[in-house]
Amino acid sequence: MKIPNRLAEKYRSSKKFWRLKKALYGLKQAGQQWKKCLYQVMTKLDFTCVIANNCLYVLWEHNKITLVVLIYVSNMAIARTGIPRIALFKQNLSKDFEIMDLGT
Repeated sequence: MKIPNRLAEKYRSSKKFWRLKKALYGLKQAGQQWKKCLYQVMTKLDFTCVIANNCLYVLWEHNKITLVVLIYVSNMAIARTGIPRIALFKQNLSKDFEIMDLGT
């Protein structure tokens, strides 16, 4: 990374370091940080991460799986029999992330 031009002159001679406050796309830890952030949001929405596949989240209601979400990088596939619950899930998810709905 490079120091922004307007700050480069000011800090050129100092022995200071720049600390990133969030992982940037393309860095080694970016994927891990994204997965950690996603896990926190999904558990806040009462989803359970499946042990056998940590890219699969399920929502249990009344001892039945009512919603299944499969994650691939930053894409999601959502499965459910009824559309209203999927719409509610997308609405809740959009509170924490900027999402784009590609339809059915």
